[in-house]
Amino acid sequence: MKQEFIKELGALIRVKRQAQAMSIEDIALSSEVSFATISQFERGKCGVDAYTLQRILQSLDIDLFSLFNTDIAKAQDVIKFDDDDLKLLTQEIQKLTKILRKNN
Repeated sequence: MKQEFIKELGALIRVKRQAQAMSIEDIALSSEVSFATISQFERGKCGVDAYTLQRILQSLDIDLFSLFNTDIAKAQDVIKFDDDDLKLLTQEIQKLTKILRKNN
């Protein structure tokens, strides 16, 4: 279940990055997250911590809410969510939101 969430989140990031015509290298340079980490994350090969996710999202000029609110429908063309996935996704969004609010 955790691995599926990582794949879904990585796919969402990829959709958003491609929609902005940005390369992985562009994101790596502006976020100071390695090219390899971003590439692996987008492919669901590794997860990232909340701070790293925040830096990637800032490079894309979006916040966590925007990522899920605007791109989840587009991402469903790439990945399929079942009810359990959506429940897990909602829980993880809530956790990440609390962490990000503490850091700001």
